[in-house]
Amino acid sequence: MSDLAWDADAGRLLTQQLTSGNPLFIVCHAPAAILATRIHGESPFKGFNITCFTDEEEEGVGLASRAARPTLIPRPAAAERTIWTVPQAIRFLDFYRNADLLMADLVEVLIGTGIRKGEALGLHWNDVHPSQGVLYIRYTLSAVDNNQLVLTTPKTRTSKTWVAVSPRVASALQRRAHDKPASSGDGFRGGLVFHQPDGLPLHPGYVLNHFHDLSRQADVPRTTIHDLRHLAATISITAGVPLTVVSKTLRHSMLSTTANIYSHLTAQAAYDAVDSIDHTLTASDRTTNRHRRTPGRDHNPTTLLKPTTA
Repeated sequence: MSDLAWDADAGRLLTQQLTSGNPLFIVCHAPAAILATRIHGESPFKGFNITCFTDEEEEGVGLASRAARPTLIPRPAAAERTIWTVPQAIRFLDFYRNADLLMADLVEVLIGTGIRKGEALGLHWNDVHPSQGVLYIRYTLSAVDNNQLVLTTPKTRTSKTWVAVSPRVASALQRRAHDKPASSGDGFRGGLVFHQPDGLPLHPGYVLNHFHDLSRQADVPRTTIHDLRHLAATISITAGVPLTVVSKTLRHSMLSTTANIYSHLTAQAAYDAVDSIDHTLTASDRTTNRHRRTPGRDHNPTTLLKPTTA
C-alpha cells in the first residue's frame, strides 16, 4: 500500500508500482491531480479502475488520519468592543466643554448623528444647513499610508446622503461656526467644520490618539471613535426607535447589516413585540367577554321529554 502525495516523483513511484505486478492500493487526497498524471504523454492508470473515497471513509478503515492533513489556523476572534454608557458619554462631554471644546463638539456630533470619523473630519460648511435641520455627507477624510490626507467619497453609495441634526448637534455646530477661519482658497483651508487653528484638516491618527488621552483624563473607559457610532445605535434601539429608522440613520446599505451588528439589542425588542401582541389580544379578549350577551331562556335548546309509562 502506498500513500502518495502529489509531487514531482509521483509518476516514477506509480510506474514502479504498476510494473511490479504486486497488488496496488493507493490512498491519495488529491484524486484530480492523480488523474491528470501523464508519463510520456499517457496516464499510468490506463486499464485500471480507480475508486475515490471520502475522508470519513478513509478514516473508518484506518487508511487516513486527520492528523496528516494540513492544519487550518483559525481566524482570531474579534476584539470585544467597549461601548460607553450614556453617563460615561455625558461625563466626557462635560469634562471637556471647558478644557477642549473642539473635541467635545466633535464627539457630540459623532454620537448625535452616528456619522463616521472620516465623514465628520471631511464635513464642509457648505454641507451644513442648520435652518433645515440637516447636514449632507459628501466626503470622507482619509490618511493614505497614515500620512497624506485626501478627500474621497463616502464608504458606500447609501452613505452619501443627508443626516438629521438634533438641537444638541446644532448647538455644537454653532460653536464651531464661531471658530471658523477665513477661507484662503488653499486646498482644505477654510472650508472644514473641524480643523486645526490654521484651518487645515485634523489628522485622523492625531484625533484618535488625542481622544484616548482625553478619555483617560476624564476617567472613562478606553474606546474607539468608531464605537461612538455604535453608542448612537445602542441609544436609539434601546429607546425603541424602529430598526429601519436606525439603519437609515447609520446609512447602512442593507437592513440586515444593522440587524446582524445589533442583534443583541434587537433580541429584547423581539420580546417587547410579542409582549405587546399578548397584551393587546388579552385586553381585547377581556373587553369582548365583558360585553358578550348571555343567551336567555328562549334561546335554550328544546328539551325532549321522554313519555312516562302507565
